[in-house]
Amino acid sequence: MENSPLTNDQWKYAVKQLNNLGDYYCFFLLKKHPTYFEVQFASDLATEYFGDFSKNERAETYFTPSNWQSIIQSLNENKKATIQFTPKSMSEKIITTMILKEIDELQELYLLAIDLTEQYDLGSSEQHQIEPLIGLAIDGEILYGNRATIGSLGYRKQKFISASIENIITSVNSSSILEVLKRLNETKELEEFYDATVKTIDGQTFRIYLRITPIIVDSEIVEFHCIWRHLEQSFIENQKLFSLHYYDQLTGIWNKQALNEHFLEESRIAQRNRNNLAILLVDVLRFKRINESYGTNIGDEILCAITQRLKTIESAENYLYRLNGDEFIIMVQNATDEKIIAISEKINKMFLQPFTTSEIDLDCDYSIGVTMQQEEAIELESMLQQAMQAVYFSMVYGQKLCYYEPSMEESYRHDALMESHLRRAIEKNELHLHFQPQIDLSTGNVESFEALLRWSNPKFGDVSPVKFIPIAEESGIIVMIGDWVLEEVAKILSEWKKREWLHLRIAVNISPLQFKEENFIEKMKDLIERHSLEPSMLELEITESSMMDVDKTMITLSELKEMNMIISIDDFGTGYSSLSYIKSYPIDIIKIDKSFIQEMDCDQRNQAIAKTIIHLAHSLGLTVIAEGVERLEHVSILKGENCEKAQGFLFSKPVPFDVIENQYLNKLN
Repeated sequence: MENSPLTNDQWKYAVKQLNNLGDYYCFFLLKKHPTYFEVQFASDLATEYFGDFSKNERAETYFTPSNWQSIIQSLNENKKATIQFTPKSMSEKIITTMILKEIDELQELYLLAIDLTEQYDLGSSEQHQIEPLIGLAIDGEILYGNRATIGSLGYRKQKFISASIENIITSVNSSSILEVLKRLNETKELEEFYDATVKTIDGQTFRIYLRITPIIVDSEIVEFHCIWRHLEQSFIENQKLFSLHYYDQLTGIWNKQALNEHFLEESRIAQRNRNNLAILLVDVLRFKRINESYGTNIGDEILCAITQRLKTIESAENYLYRLNGDEFIIMVQNATDEKIIAISEKINKMFLQPFTTSEIDLDCDYSIGVTMQQEEAIELESMLQQAMQAVYFSMVYGQKLCYYEPSMEESYRHDALMESHLRRAIEKNELHLHFQPQIDLSTGNVESFEALLRWSNPKFGDVSPVKFIPIAEESGIIVMIGDWVLEEVAKILSEWKKREWLHLRIAVNISPLQFKEENFIEKMKDLIERHSLEPSMLELEITESSMMDVDKTMITLSELKEMNMIISIDDFGTGYSSLSYIKSYPIDIIKIDKSFIQEMDCDQRNQAIAKTIIHLAHSLGLTVIAEGVERLEHVSILKGENCEKAQGFLFSKPVPFDVIENQYLNKLN
């Protein structure tokens, strides 16, 4: 540190800043000039990774032009930057985090710190390994430890810093580490020790080579660097086993086994301090579909990208674990409702932006289930089961965050049993269709119907679609059921075509999972060919939530239109992206959601929204169907706006097909 331009107090201040940045970093001190930055000092690790430097050299010579431009931009914007670059000692490009911070107390000097932590994990190749390092104050207090130290010993960062160095480096040449530091405070010389021992968090002791270097500024020791290397092959083997045992090998974060052991400790702490301990289960929704659609490599990249964002939530009281494929656990010590809401809001912001992979950017959705240990201790497996039940209810009711309640227990078992019965509903002939007519408001004629699914089960009776459709969607059964509905409707349309009723049409709801299937178009072509259908007799109702992937949606809809099918947007107005796609996508019909129609005659805002949608659709040449029409006042308003069609209980509730035949089709004969 002899080259440092800092005084002793300034150096202490800089070290304090550095200790807040990360587990392992290299850094430059830069002096700002009107048109460039000049290197005043570089740490040993910076020299190792970026090469030797000469004092007063321009800082940009260490980086590519694009990297330096990103650094300057981040400095001007006073924020972190994620930059891809290749240090001289690395053979491959790596992604690292640049943290730029003006050190106000040091006048024109800036601290450029490069966090290299992400490059080192317990599964890294040998060329990426860093020797364990511990920073100690002159009295032996632990200031920091790099990841190679903390990970191999089994500690979390906060637990490590709060530990006693005597419990970690247990012996140095038959002396205590504190006795050695006391002697080095006097000699101020680097010393090496070949007979030292280190102890892991679970009590195992191993022999190490230890080098202790006093960091001297202005003839005064400001801290000690303890660098050590294992002398026993058993430790190296143990380290690999530790990695496999406690770390998730894909994401590098703690795994279920680590959660099991940490929970015992945290539960005792919570009980002793009379604090609440919370488990937050973050479930990435429909992740299986990502693997099926894009492959497991892309799926793995998505999981790693999600992990990187979730890691920002970690703190001294929040710990992150990967439970299994698409589920993450956040364990929160000293939990409060306010803290949990704050965490959920951070997670919500994380999922607003797409996740980047090497091939594609994908949007992902999530649900959070929360359970809390309060006065009495609860076993981890019980808490995980409760969190899973809370996640289930959050998905069923369309919430992002749901707390576990004891009443969920019986309902969850009930729904699980219902799912089991639903899986066998097709083979047991328990599903059937009802049809709701759509009325032409200008003529009163009926030439189109919406097919609606019904389920009658010996155990559960007639189950409402509001109950079984969410179960089918979450379990993935909805795709199989959707295919069945299309087959049944195709049989009817085939018969109508034989009777030359080509002007009639049936609308079928297509679930988001169905619509996003890779082979959806092939399925539709096969359906039309097998039943010799007239495609314009089949209307596909797509929800707005199906259309978040703009490029893929455009391709799918365009191919359906080339087949001459009718496309409608169901529940229009309830999504967030309506206006962004209505002008671009090849659609024919807008169905106004019933929530705007049912109170239209007594709520001016709903009426204004409905009228606006009608005018917008007409300006784009689209047909409008109003759902949920229940009163004559609704019809009067809709006719006044030239709305083409309406459906609702005012005209007819959904009825079996034989009723449709008797009331509407027999007239055609």
